[in-house]
Amino acid sequence: MIRAMAFSAALAVFPTLSAASVMQAFLQGTVNNSYVETPGLFGTADLDGLGFELTFIYDTRRGIRDIGTDYDQVYGGTQYSVDSPMISAVLSINGFSQSVFGSKDGIVANSRGIDGFGDPFDSVTFLAGDETVDASGKVTAYGVLVMPLMGYPFGIPLNLETPFELSGLTASNSGGIFAFGVLDPPSGIVARTTGGLTAATLTVTVVPSPVPLPASLWLMLLVLAALILVARSRAPVPQPV
Repeated sequence: MIRAMAFSAALAVFPTLSAASVMQAFLQGTVNNSYVETPGLFGTADLDGLGFELTFIYDTRRGIRDIGTDYDQVYGGTQYSVDSPMISAVLSINGFSQSVFGSKDGIVANSRGIDGFGDPFDSVTFLAGDETVDASGKVTAYGVLVMPLMGYPFGIPLNLETPFELSGLTASNSGGIFAFGVLDPPSGIVARTTGGLTAATLTVTVVPSPVPLPASLWLMLLVLAALILVARSRAPVPQPV
C-alpha cells in the first residue's frame, strides 16, 4: 500500500511525456502598402520596403481543434467563448515591436486543396486579433496580425505539431496584413497604422518545455527518497546461516 502511494506521488510529480503542443512560427520578409498615422509605433512614417520579423507562439491544446482528412486547424478567443490558442504574436519593424495576444481571435491552420485548374496547393494561416474596450464596452484600441501563405504545393505537414520550414516565398504566395488602431468612440478612428507583409521565409518549431522550478526539484528529490526507503523496507532480511 505504501509503495503504491509513493509510486502514485512520483507519477504526479514527474509528468508523463506527451506530444509537443506549444509551437513557434517565425517569419521574415518585407513591408508593403503601408499607411501610417502613428509614426511612433514603428519609429517612422514610411514602412514600405523595410524588413520585418513576425513571431507567433501558440498552444494547440487551447481553443477548438478541428482535424479533417486535408486540414488541421485550431481556433479560439472571446468571440468563440473559449481560450485562444494564440499565446502571443509580435511584429518587429525598424527596431520597434508591437504585440498582439490573440485574446479575441486566434487561428492556426494547415490545409491542402485543389484549385480551379485541378492543381494541388497547400496553405498555412496564422491570425491573432485583440481589442481594448472601455468601461462602457466601446472599443478604444485594436491590433490584428494575419499571415496566410499558399503554394503549389509547399509540401507542408498537415499536423500542427510537426516542425517545418519554407523559403523562397514571394508576393505571389504570401500576403499578410497588420493593423493597429487607437479609437475615440464618439468620433471613430483617431490614429491607425496598417500595411501588407510579404514573407520570404517561415520556420515552425517546437517551443521547449520550461525547466522545472527549484521547489519542484526539491519535491522530486523527496519523492525519490521515499521510493528508496520503501524499496529498502520491502527488501528480504538476510537469514543467519
